[in-house]
Amino acid sequence: MAAVSGLLGLKKSVGFEEHEWGSAKVLKDLDLKKLSRTQLRNHLEARNCEAKGGKKQMTQVLEDSLEEERLRAIAHTQAIESEFQMNRALEERGSVYAVGTGSSGQLGQGDTEPREVFTVIMKTRDLGVSLVSVGYDMVLAVTEDKEVYTWGGMGVGPTGIAVSAEESKADFLKIKSEAEFKNDGEADKFMEPRVIPVLQGEETIEVGIGASHAVSVTAGGDCFVWGQNTVGQLGLGNFERNDTPEILPGIQNNLPVVHIAVGENHNLAIVKSVEQDVQRVYTWGHVADGRLGVGTRERIGAPKDKKEFFHAPTLIDELVYEYALEVACGPSHCMVRTKNAIFSWGHGGGGRLGHGDQNDRYKPAVIEALQDMVCLGISCGTWHSAAIIMVAPLNACGEVWTWGSGYHGQLGQGVSNRSLSPGRVKEISDWHIYAKSISCGSHHNAMVDHSGELWTWGSNTNNCLGHSIEEREVSYTPVPGHCGGFGALVDRIGRGMARSVACGKEYTIVATYPYEGPTEAIAYELNEEAALRKEEEKLQAAQERHDQETKDRAGERSRRRGNIAVTDESREETKKGSTESILDKNMGTQKH
Repeated sequence: MAAVSGLLGLKKSVGFEEHEWGSAKVLKDLDLKKLSRTQLRNHLEARNCEAKGGKKQMTQVLEDSLEEERLRAIAHTQAIESEFQMNRALEERGSVYAVGTGSSGQLGQGDTEPREVFTVIMKTRDLGVSLVSVGYDMVLAVTEDKEVYTWGGMGVGPTGIAVSAEESKADFLKIKSEAEFKNDGEADKFMEPRVIPVLQGEETIEVGIGASHAVSVTAGGDCFVWGQNTVGQLGLGNFERNDTPEILPGIQNNLPVVHIAVGENHNLAIVKSVEQDVQRVYTWGHVADGRLGVGTRERIGAPKDKKEFFHAPTLIDELVYEYALEVACGPSHCMVRTKNAIFSWGHGGGGRLGHGDQNDRYKPAVIEALQDMVCLGISCGTWHSAAIIMVAPLNACGEVWTWGSGYHGQLGQGVSNRSLSPGRVKEISDWHIYAKSISCGSHHNAMVDHSGELWTWGSNTNNCLGHSIEEREVSYTPVPGHCGGFGALVDRIGRGMARSVACGKEYTIVATYPYEGPTEAIAYELNEEAALRKEEEKLQAAQERHDQETKDRAGERSRRRGNIAVTDESREETKKGSTESILDKNMGTQKH
């Protein structure tokens, strides 16, 4: 047999058998002392070891080599486990998860691939993200420390970071393959979360994204704006673009902004006056379709090409006597929740305003179908809207009502694909599930229920719902489905309960609380206990079946014995009757 030299595990044929020379997997089952000199040499050379000396020396070299490999494997395993434990600790402190379309880096994974299941965004681990907000293909996130992070949009949207659109897009277009992508230091811009430096230390509490601009609000009531400004959507009194956040000039004597909502190219802001005990609604941006709610189609005195653009915050007079609690914007329609009612206005196509028709509204109008109900939350999608309606005696969660166009199942109202007035999502109510928050995407919805569980329904393009659906002929479902894995161990790592959820176009982003469930060891014990209980229940059920069968057989035997006794008794009665009949007959003959 020729000497074997080369790589570890080199295979060599001997007759009809094939041996893997030098393999620890093979050698562990062999008695090395019984190997021939030729076999020892082949194994040693395959392991790149010196094959000299006698058999005893060669055997010792082979043993030492195997022991060194074993120790290296242990060290490698320990290093991997140590790294895993460190990563697990980070993720379990609260993270952000993404699923669905990732073509513009909106999933924060460092690439543009879609994800079929909720996948952790590595750079959000331990950030304590408390709020997520999404645009078409871009995400903003606010942390507990009130910092703002951004990712997605190929870096050409309102990132808030001073990188030119041309530079960022050119970098993105360099990507030709995954290998090139990983080796290109510039190409990963905005494919993963990056902090917005200008907003550091500003104590941001809320953010919103439009098609090409963004808005944020601070704890002190300041409002920052950035991005494109072609239609005055920044509200700065001009039409100049701002790549980095700039504070919006004071609204009504510098009153604080407490809540904002951002549409495609318009905005709503709730401004608070403590002295007057009111919260009023201001708006600015593009007035098309009546989306600003100011009752007019153009700005008086403006140049002809700027008449539809309101480039400074404007009070919505129709709501001046209402105490506004929450505002919401779709691309071309709006809603506001006040202490007394829910109002909507803007584009009415598909019935998204909930007024029983498809007419546009240029002023806020009360949604009459919800007039006598207590609303806890609102959300606007592209062609549909949703509200959470309180159900007594609960006061912090309620039923989900939807309206508008639902050709992708986003209404959750069975086969209905359009509802001009609000209607209940029947399954959620029938299952006694109550919503705490709701987010409408372009064609799907996400809801966090009273126990922190996540539910989604509507379009499932690129698996953006985060769970499988029963439908096979279409890629959508009107039936709310549960997204498992939150508040549980997934691949040995604990995921917290859903804290904030936002739906974009064909993708979903979820921020979680820190994980508070059982540790891996406890979970293993619980699983073992559950398995034992299941086995005990199985044995108990089998014993009960056996006892019942024994009882049934005993009863059957008893019934049979009873039947035999009755038969014998019947024979005696028959025999006795026959004897008496014969005696009677004889006595009658004697009388005659």
